[in-house]
Amino acid sequence: MNDITGPSHFTASFARFDGAAKLIEWNPGFLAEMGRVAPKIEYGAAFADIIQHAYSHLAERGSVQAEPGSGGIERLIQERIAGAAARCSTRGNAT
Repeated sequence: MNDITGPSHFTASFARFDGAAKLIEWNPGFLAEMGRVAPKIEYGAAFADIIQHAYSHLAERGSVQAEPGSGGIERLIQERIAGAAARCSTRGNAT
């Protein structure tokens, strides 16, 4: 596991993905935030797979619900993945 503990005052959740959206670094806060999805967290895990597992788990618990007629939880997952991809491409084009 590429666990980044960092300074003791750094308590926020942190994860870093490479250009192919594969997980390359994270800290204990990220594992804690991911809860039951934490077993899926490993070096090289795809961002899309992590989001899929997280949203599916939240939907099972009733913590996340899609509006009727909106395409369901799958639509929410795809929107989250697309949003992250757009932010990454914008940052990559920054000067």
